[in-house]
Order: sequence, then C-alpha cells, then structure tokens
Amino acid sequence: MQGTRHGYLALLIFMAFSTSVAHAERGDNTAPSSPGQNPAALKSTSYFEGTWVGNWLSESRDGTGRDVTITVGRKNPDGTFDMEYSWGSGKDFQRNYIMPGTVKGKGREDGGKLVFEFNDPLSLRINTLVMTKHEEVKAMAQTSYEARKLKAVLTRK
Repeated sequence: MQGTRHGYLALLIFMAFSTSVAHAERGDNTAPSSPGQNPAALKSTSYFEGTWVGNWLSESRDGTGRDVTITVGRKNPDGTFDMEYSWGSGKDFQRNYIMPGTVKGKGREDGGKLVFEFNDPLSLRINTLVMTKHEEVKAMAQTSYEARKLKAVLTRK
C-alpha cells in the first residue's frame, strides 16, 4: 500500500515538473518572430464603429420625425463592416404610412465616408446610405427616398 502511495507521489511530481518545463520552453523564446509567422495586424478601429441614432429630415420637411438607427460593427478582414440600418414608422410626402423596418448588409469606408448599399424594401431598388463625420462626436447620414434627399444628424448611443 505504501509503495503505491510513493508511486502516485512520484508520478504527480513528474507531471508537475514536465508541465512547468514545457511552459518555460514556450516563454523563453526571445528571438523575434518573423513577419510570416504572425497574421497581418488589421486596423480594427473606425470612427463609425458603434450604434448611431437620430431622426430623418427631408429637404422639404416632408416625412420628418422618423427615427433612424445605424449599427456599424468592427472591420472585417476583407475591409468591410457588418451594418444594420433601422428606421421608424412615419408618413411620406403623399401622407402614406411608412412601415418601420431593418436591413442588414456590408458597408465600406471610402475616404472619410462610410457607404452602405442595400436592397430598399420601401422603394424595391438598391439604395445607398452615406455616413460622414459631423462635428467632433456626431455623424451625418444621407440617403434618398422617392426622389427626396433625407439627412440625419446622428449621435452615439
């Protein structure tokens, strides 16, 4: 019985020693790694990342007051951003009811702008939403709906 205890104790000491040596070997490598060993660092920060909220305003003041939320995710390895654009209910310039909705897709930075093209369920065609930096902590969003240009000053949520 006592021989078995010594055997287990010896096995335990051996296992503790071998794992500490293996850990030390991995940490003792002081040579810098070559660029081919590490994946390229991706610039993952963008001014536009995060959730932005505001209200759409039209050039002619028709269709105002509809809320807008734009969520921009982190930059993907292909350079795009996962985006979600949501709008609230309201009325168009002909006083027709506009249903609230959400679309998801990919956006891309183009200079100082973030461009998001999406299939618009309201107009049943491809539409573009453009965000630009506005003041220090705000963004301006622009899109069009039924030949009217909509603008919104957005703040971070």
